[in-house]
Amino acid sequence: MRKLLAMLAVLILSVGLVACGDDNDTEEPATEPEETEQDTDGADDEGDEDGADDASEEVADGEFAANEKINEVLTLLDDNGFEVSNVIDGNLDVVGSTDGIMAEINGDDLFLFEAVELEEGHENIDQVQNDGEVTMEFEGQQGEVPAWGKGNYVFLLAEGHEDYDEIVELIENEFDAE
Repeated sequence: MRKLLAMLAVLILSVGLVACGDDNDTEEPATEPEETEQDTDGADDEGDEDGADDASEEVADGEFAANEKINEVLTLLDDNGFEVSNVIDGNLDVVGSTDGIMAEINGDDLFLFEAVELEEGHENIDQVQNDGEVTMEFEGQQGEVPAWGKGNYVFLLAEGHEDYDEIVELIENEFDAE
């Protein structure tokens, strides 16, 4: 009887493995994300036929981002000893944003830094200044996330980032949003 139960268990497990196994031949290939990763040297490998990139303007040599003020923030961080890398230009998940980036600071790819320019007078600017939150939209759903801002620029970084306090203090004290 034990042998019969053992054989039945093996059969059930085998059928389960076959049914749930990884079969890459039948899966469709993954589509590439809309954002394009920008190197700090400004090289852009992808674009339209005319060389323009829908997500962002071309980044000049020695710059992190096409947006002048966002580039100032990233340069400020870099000049103060923070390693800025893997900058993704064109992040527009914040409601009312006109331009934005995501970047790794000091190699932390779990807690990404985001800098976003909002439309002049957008309600998200008041929300960030009054509540310390900004409304974001992702896959058709909206929600509030912690953020801080200066002028019409909003910054997001999880408090779990090891340099959170220093980054917030540096941007609040040294970044001129005007």
